[in-house]
Amino acid sequence: MFTLIRYYLTLSLYFLSSHSLSPAADQHPYAQMNTVVGQTLTSLTAPIRFPGALNVDLNELTMNLVPFPSMHFVIPSLAPISPLASTSSTSSSSKLTAVAPRHLDQLYADILHPDHCLLSVDPRKHTYLALGVFTRGRNVQITDVNRNIAKLKACVRMAPWNPDGFKIGLCSQPGVGEGMERSVLGLSNNCAVVGVFKRMSKRFDLLYRRRAHVHHYTQV
Repeated sequence: MFTLIRYYLTLSLYFLSSHSLSPAADQHPYAQMNTVVGQTLTSLTAPIRFPGALNVDLNELTMNLVPFPSMHFVIPSLAPISPLASTSSTSSSSKLTAVAPRHLDQLYADILHPDHCLLSVDPRKHTYLALGVFTRGRNVQITDVNRNIAKLKACVRMAPWNPDGFKIGLCSQPGVGEGMERSVLGLSNNCAVVGVFKRMSKRFDLLYRRRAHVHHYTQV
């Protein structure tokens, strides 16, 4: 199965939730983080739970997005991203903030933008090994998907040995929340992930140089 880099995914989600989503005063960024993660996972599993013209399962994602066993780290992106609304003290449940309806073509363009990536990277500056694009919503035709995939092919840099490395999915069940009638989830196997590993390695080296937290493993 492919792997999401949990540590830096958490850092990036925290920055996204506390800055880009502009949470309400009574909303903690972690609540926003959980909302974004929930939206991503429900979009990922929607083809399994609901009918659609081009449903896919998780095994197909692994087959199409992982060209080599060691290259199984994917970068998720989501459009649109709907933050939590402000909650009153008398309400125990949180609701999603309504987002303005967006044209399907704009949603496809958004999944390539760093503001919609759940990792702090800019995949447009790096090479794609494979790209999965999964659309949710009613009245979305296969011709709409194919038209936008053709646009994506023209603006992304694919590996020369895999120029057609796109996996598409189409589910007729829309997402939850006002303005979520159409949504797009992107899963990209992109070389930008190398920068994430370098930052992670640098942080580890800084801690290990001081032998910070090592006693948890040596003094058992």
